[in-house]
Amino acid sequence: MSQHLLIFPESDAVFCFHLDNKAVPVTFSQAVITNFKHKSFRFYGRSSRHEFWYFYVALLAGGALCFCLSFVPIVGSLLVALGILYLCCCHITALVRRLHDCNRSG
Repeated sequence: MSQHLLIFPESDAVFCFHLDNKAVPVTFSQAVITNFKHKSFRFYGRSSRHEFWYFYVALLAGGALCFCLSFVPIVGSLLVALGILYLCCCHITALVRRLHDCNRSG
């Protein structure tokens, strides 16, 4: 069974379609890669429920990684500051896109 990854520009939603054209929600890895790589500073568009919560789990893992890096002297504190700033920006944009999906302003 072949899968095709389609990104709709008008809704900015990512779905994986099978041959029978049934829409299936994104997988964990697709949601994380899409949100960190392509949508990290994008406030427009929509984010599905699966995409948002998968990304939120990845944010928690990133926060835990930043916490572990905080024990490295000097360089660790700089990496933690940059990492937390990036994670906060990504979280805010994902939250705004999720609100758009719920037909609320954000």
